[in-house]
Amino acid sequence: MNERIVSHVLGLSFLLSVILAGGCMSSPPEKTEMQGTPSEIMIKNISVDDYSVKGENEQNFSEVPQRVIAIGMEEVEMVLAFADMDQILGIYGFNDLQDFLKPEYKEKMKGVNILSRGEVNRERLIELNPDLIVAEQCSYTPGALQSTDFWNDRNVKTYVPLSSNSPEKHLREETIEAELRYIRDFGGIFRREQRADAFIADIQGVLDFFDENRGNRPERRVMVVENFGKNIASYDKTKLAGQIITRLGGVVPVTAPIIGKEDIIEENPDILFVVCSDGSHGESMRFFTDDPIFREMECIKNSEIYSIELESIYSPGIRIKDGIERIGLGMYPDLRSDYQKLQKDSINPSYIDWLRYKDMSDFKQES
Repeated sequence: MNERIVSHVLGLSFLLSVILAGGCMSSPPEKTEMQGTPSEIMIKNISVDDYSVKGENEQNFSEVPQRVIAIGMEEVEMVLAFADMDQILGIYGFNDLQDFLKPEYKEKMKGVNILSRGEVNRERLIELNPDLIVAEQCSYTPGALQSTDFWNDRNVKTYVPLSSNSPEKHLREETIEAELRYIRDFGGIFRREQRADAFIADIQGVLDFFDENRGNRPERRVMVVENFGKNIASYDKTKLAGQIITRLGGVVPVTAPIIGKEDIIEENPDILFVVCSDGSHGESMRFFTDDPIFREMECIKNSEIYSIELESIYSPGIRIKDGIERIGLGMYPDLRSDYQKLQKDSINPSYIDWLRYKDMSDFKQES
């Protein structure tokens, strides 16, 4: 099970006990774009305690951080995209970073201190003495980092991606704009505004491509689901994946956060995206393709079931481009050839080949 989900479950267990008791670049630039003394940068982020958002958290970045710790797959990639190597104190990914990272960041990672799971706690991080921690909401639990206030009170800045909400809850609406703001914020924090602008322009170019080329087609019903074993999470329109689908002209059913097999059958979507995490490379689709109960669904009969990488729709930062691309080409596969031409000189090239199993045809080829 994904460590982020384990953290979520442990956090809920702890809370329950309390209640019961009472331009194409091969590598990022190595120098900041701003010359002279950096100006003050005010960043509005969120305050998190025990995996819960407590409110807004405004912080003043008067200097570029020099001792950064990044916790989480996408968070590590964001830091590698914007920070110099000597500004990165340590990184930790929930799974294999060497497998996950895009090629342009794998080489840079080799010179960075990679933390172990056992080091992601308050005691060890206090010893390391960071000046900025970039981590998902699930990292702020009693057994890990506690709260953003804990670190801010010790003069350590924190940055928490807004869309790193629990997949098992639909508490806060996630938006494309929030991810673009995430990128802008990093451009400001690390004084790499031009680089941030280039990433955002690249993402906007993908959105524009689908707007201009999808034409006046009938709306299609699209679901995004993730199998947790006993539970199935539904990424409806409150989630970033649902927002992307809606933005690209699809219809996302309104569902509960946790659904059963019968709910998916009843919705009978035209297209089904299966979220893959824990380095599954798309093999998690088998849960749906191999179960006879789903065989009469339109998406199965028409072979319109696709895998989608968790990190492209869950606090993705620059990886939101991959999420938009994956969803857009699943909804409009006839546009693939024209889209690939557009990506020739992209600052953020597609990494779709990371998915070993992209759709049902990849399973058939193995047979």
